[in-house]
Amino acid sequence: MPDNIFCAAQTVALAEMTTMGVGGSASRFYQPRTVDSLRTLVARLHADGERPFFLGAGSNTVCRSGEIDRPVVSLRALKRSELRGETLYVQAGVMLLPLVRRTAEEGLSGLEPLVGIPGSIGGAIAMNAGGRHGTIRDLIEEVEFVEPDGRLVRRPRGELNFSYRRGPQSDAEVIVGARLRLARERPEAVLERMRRILREKVSRQPLAARSAGCVFRNPPGASAGYLIERVGLRGHRLGGARFSERHANFIVNAGGATFDQVVELMRLAARRVLDAFGVTLEPEITIL
Repeated sequence: MPDNIFCAAQTVALAEMTTMGVGGSASRFYQPRTVDSLRTLVARLHADGERPFFLGAGSNTVCRSGEIDRPVVSLRALKRSELRGETLYVQAGVMLLPLVRRTAEEGLSGLEPLVGIPGSIGGAIAMNAGGRHGTIRDLIEEVEFVEPDGRLVRRPRGELNFSYRRGPQSDAEVIVGARLRLARERPEAVLERMRRILREKVSRQPLAARSAGCVFRNPPGASAGYLIERVGLRGHRLGGARFSERHANFIVNAGGATFDQVVELMRLAARRVLDAFGVTLEPEITIL
């Protein structure tokens, strides 16, 4: 696979590629520079019977220890963005934090609910990121996917199915770009709304800590963080991994956390919540 098409396979420490900062290494790590090179790579891997794992900013991913032989494909280099009027085209590797601020400063409203999320656009769409103030689904006009055979397909809003913490992609597809419809507004108003939402999140979530975001999905009619707190695990620590004091549905890397410690805390929380409330907690993070 020639280097002028995409980065050649190399061994990469996955702890450095995720916000949690734990995990081993990928012996076959690829970072395509263009959508066309990604299409070529995906088609070749699938033709060889491989099942690649697609990694964005790594903000909701925890990687196991040791060497991972499965191909890991990073989308970080796909960073093209283009604004035409109130329509924004963004590739999957565009990071949310600078994008939210830039659009707010330009007087374009819509992305404020995503402030504080250290992820990428691709990951945000794949997880239908957002919260009480809105989700990215509200803005989508079209999403671009690469199929296992390398085909690039575009689907308009009416053909996309989003749900709670679930985007419109199938298990075999990877999101490579999207068109978002924003709304023109006074920059001062958009910036103030963005700051207000950020202040609210900072008061409730450990945004400055190393974590993978919320560990479990909220069960119907309940809060996973509240249930974990009720069973006495708020602040509970195992080695370098700890349930956050600020929000019990976050496991933070307090220093030297390992994959096994993170997983053991997840198992402990799931077991205690099931025993106490009869509620099964489902992981929101992706485990590689």
